[in-house]
Amino acid sequence: MSNFETTISKKARRIAQILQRYVVLDGCALLDIGTGSGGAAAGLQALGATVTAIDRQDANLTAAGLDFHLVDGTDLPFDDNAFDAVLYSHVIEHVGSRDDQRHHLSEIRRVLHRDGVLYLAMPNRWSVFDPHYNLPFLSWHPTEIASVYLRMTRQAPAYDCCPLSRRSMRRMFAETGFEGTEVTGDILYVVLEERLRHSVFRNIALVLVRCRWLSMPLISVLVFVARPVSS
Repeated sequence: MSNFETTISKKARRIAQILQRYVVLDGCALLDIGTGSGGAAAGLQALGATVTAIDRQDANLTAAGLDFHLVDGTDLPFDDNAFDAVLYSHVIEHVGSRDDQRHHLSEIRRVLHRDGVLYLAMPNRWSVFDPHYNLPFLSWHPTEIASVYLRMTRQAPAYDCCPLSRRSMRRMFAETGFEGTEVTGDILYVVLEERLRHSVFRNIALVLVRCRWLSMPLISVLVFVARPVSS
């Protein structure tokens, strides 16, 4: 097994550890938005989920047997209440403006069963280093200034991301009919168990994560689970 496949397998297991608290994966109808090469989707399917994978382009899926659809824009071509779970990992920052993001979340709310769960991972806007370009303080600036920054460093002609903070993500959940819970610390604990052998180092890192205001610049990715609010 290649390093790439091993990494994807670990990612799927981490996601599954969180999702299994809210939904039974065996037989779960799961929508993977922005599937990329399909590695995470394939891992969840191997764990029993029935996965529908979508993306705006075909990225040469490495995973066979996925129900894959090309979908562009923020409308989702699925029936209401069609899925038990939605995986929405590192996509919302690429959707477009705040209005586009709200519409996409509203569509996810529509296709998600009323007892379903949304797993959402996104870059932390206030992280010191932007995870896409690894430049300090890039995402802290308005788009126009961030684009100038990128051109000066010759990395890209424009900054095409619209990252959110914890506060703005919580607000957007409320605006689109979701109740969200942050599980960043839970995911980090799984990662630290894999990478840090000594319990002292794991515990120090976890304390930093749970001190949110102190650790905010150190955490590059935020993870939430959300459920539809009953109307």
